[in-house]
Amino acid sequence: MKTIYPIHTMGSSRWWGQPALPESVEMPYFVEGTFATPMTLVCQINCAEFKQEHPDHQMAQLLPDKGLISCFAYLDYFFGDLDADSTGIHLGDWDEHTFQVIYSPDTSNLRLHEIMDEDGHECSIPAEAEQVPAEHHEESYMLKGPTLYEDEIEQEHPDYITLVQLDESDRHNLRFYDCGCLFFLIKPDDLQHLRFDQVKCCLYCM
Repeated sequence: MKTIYPIHTMGSSRWWGQPALPESVEMPYFVEGTFATPMTLVCQINCAEFKQEHPDHQMAQLLPDKGLISCFAYLDYFFGDLDADSTGIHLGDWDEHTFQVIYSPDTSNLRLHEIMDEDGHECSIPAEAEQVPAEHHEESYMLKGPTLYEDEIEQEHPDYITLVQLDESDRHNLRFYDCGCLFFLIKPDDLQHLRFDQVKCCLYCM
């Protein structure tokens, strides 16, 4: 059975779920040699919603007036698939082919990409409202932070700000070694000029 989201949910800020991308944009894959698998949608950020709900937030001045920012990463290994290829996913900065951030300026013609397993079952984590992880995992945030590993990020990436901070999750069996967090970082000038190919994805743990 297909999972169908209302338009306002499909294009709204949310964690997980099926990726919502314009017709002309392809789903990002992790590719290593002849191996290819869809990346996981970590979250999507609706810029117009954020600016309307948080007009005084410092990030509201940097975000575009409209559009959807979708953050993807190759997380199979950290979801417990120990046989998954772990090339490029490690402590510190991840390799460029292990994550991707896509900016979609037009959200009027989005389509969902169903991620299915070998048996034809949907394997995406059900979409959750923006505030849900913050309630259950106090260190998971969009456009806020960092609240953990602040010193490490400031030392290694002093000119960057946080798009997303993703903590471990008991509910989803997501583990980043020992109390780890995954960060999507960007320079303010790159965010303002929509240079999402300049994003860094970094993993820190105890």
